[in-house]
Amino acid sequence: ESGRLFHAGRILIVLVGLPATSKTLLSVAITRYTRWLGVRTKSFHVSEYRRQMTDTVPDEYFSAVPQTKEGIEYRQKVMRIVHEDMVRFFNDTKGQLAVYDALNIRRSERKDIADKFSTKNIKVLFIESHMTDTKLVDRSIKMAAQSSDYYGLPKVEARAEYMKRLNLNKPLYESMSTEEGLSYVEYINFGQKLRIYNNHYGYLTNKIVFFLMNLREKKGCVYFARCGTSDKDNYL
Repeated sequence: ESGRLFHAGRILIVLVGLPATSKTLLSVAITRYTRWLGVRTKSFHVSEYRRQMTDTVPDEYFSAVPQTKEGIEYRQKVMRIVHEDMVRFFNDTKGQLAVYDALNIRRSERKDIADKFSTKNIKVLFIESHMTDTKLVDRSIKMAAQSSDYYGLPKVEARAEYMKRLNLNKPLYESMSTEEGLSYVEYINFGQKLRIYNNHYGYLTNKIVFFLMNLREKKGCVYFARCGTSDKDNYL
């Protein structure tokens, strides 16, 4: 009833990866699963915060390392608001699991997050999503290009705009390593391969890791059939 597993502690899951690596799909899946377990969980999508802000978004914001003062200040503002909301979720609403959906592709950024929340007695687990399968990457790009950021744009233009963001951040990407001293899961091709490093957080994180081991891209059709007879058996 409380929405908390008291022996599991408070946990922040931080997603890491370039655009088109299905981080948001992971966030949604983990959130649904842990809520089904009865855990008070909330996702924090940086893109949603940015869309809700009324001021103009500078183009440099979409880079993990903005090159202009305007871009740096705007990025810092968005991140500060998201981090403050996550702290309030843990403290004010007694939340147990937060999922932070952002790029987080720089080592310095990950260290800051780990330091900030660890001092608040919150366990931090990073999940780094890699995509090497071209079909999965292409599918992720198609889905991302359908987001509200590109509403009204033709598909070709939407894809081109999204690819700009992807190519902008590729040279800036710093993959996670054991040298960082962080607890993390390397999640490759949406569950094709999974590696776990320094996972010592116990029951709830192990449940999430087990869930990720069984999470796969699902394709197929669903057929509905009506039982009984009628005069107009037409399902077109």
